[in-house]
Amino acid sequence: MRYEINPFVEVIEMDKGVWSLLSPGHCSTLCYLVEGQDRALLIDTGFGVGDMKGLCEFLAPGKPLTVVDTHFHGDHTLGNFLFDRVYIHENDYEPTMEVNRRVKENGPSGGPGYTAADSAPYKDYELVPIREGYVFDLGGGHEVEVIHTPGHSGGCIVLLEKKRRILFTGDSLVRTPTLIFMGEHPQGNVECFRDSLARLAARKGEFDVLYPAHNLTPQPVELLDDMIALCGQILEDPDRFGRWEDPFGDRAHAKLGNYGRAYIAYNKEHVYKHA
Repeated sequence: MRYEINPFVEVIEMDKGVWSLLSPGHCSTLCYLVEGQDRALLIDTGFGVGDMKGLCEFLAPGKPLTVVDTHFHGDHTLGNFLFDRVYIHENDYEPTMEVNRRVKENGPSGGPGYTAADSAPYKDYELVPIREGYVFDLGGGHEVEVIHTPGHSGGCIVLLEKKRRILFTGDSLVRTPTLIFMGEHPQGNVECFRDSLARLAARKGEFDVLYPAHNLTPQPVELLDDMIALCGQILEDPDRFGRWEDPFGDRAHAKLGNYGRAYIAYNKEHVYKHA
C-alpha cells in the first residue's frame, strides 16, 4: 500500500505493529518500522526518498520515533537527514560521517522513479555510536537488541525484537548476495562474518523469522544455517565458486558462492581475517 504522505514508499504490515517500508533506489531497500507501547523504532532510512519521517509518524501516531541504521551504506542511510538523531554501530560511525560529507558537498541524487528534488537534502543531525548488546526499549515488553554481525561492513548489525521473536537482519542475511568485498575494515571478511553468524546461531531459540533489508521478506531461520555452511565452503576453498556477474559492473572481481538459500559475493582480499 502507498500513502499520500509518501507515495514513493511501498508499505506492508508484516505483523501487528510492524511494517516494511520499501524505499526505492538502484537496489530498493526494505526499512522496517517497529511499534512498541511507548515508542516506535525505524530500522534503516533507505535512500531518503519522500517524507519517511512523516510516513512513520502517520503509521505510529503519537509514538516518539527512534532511528537506527543496520550499517553505513547509502541505501540504508541517505534518509538520515530527515531525523535529528540516528544510532549506528561504532565501527560504521566514521564511514557514515563520510557518506554525510559527500552528500553535503554534492547534494542528493535521483534514482529510478524519483529525482534529486524528491530526496532528503543534507541536514546536520546527531549520529550516536552504539555497541553489541545495546537495547532499544519501546515499552510494553518490546525490547530490540543490537547484535554485531560484521562482514558486509565492519559495523553491520542485526536487531532482535524479543517479544515478537523477529530478527531484522539488514544486509547480513539476505537472499540477494551478501556482499563481502567492500572497504578495508579488519572485520569486513568472510571469516569474521562466519564467526559472528556462529554466535548468532547459538541464539536461534530466541527468534522465529528473519526480516532482511533486500528482496524477499520474510525469510526462514534456516537461511542462517545455510549462510554459515556457505562461509565454511568459501573458507575451505576460496576458488570453489565462479565469477559473479555483477549487474552494476564487476569492479570487485568477485566470486558468487551459493549454498541452499544463501548467497555470498566475495573476493580473495576479503576471505580471511587480517594478520
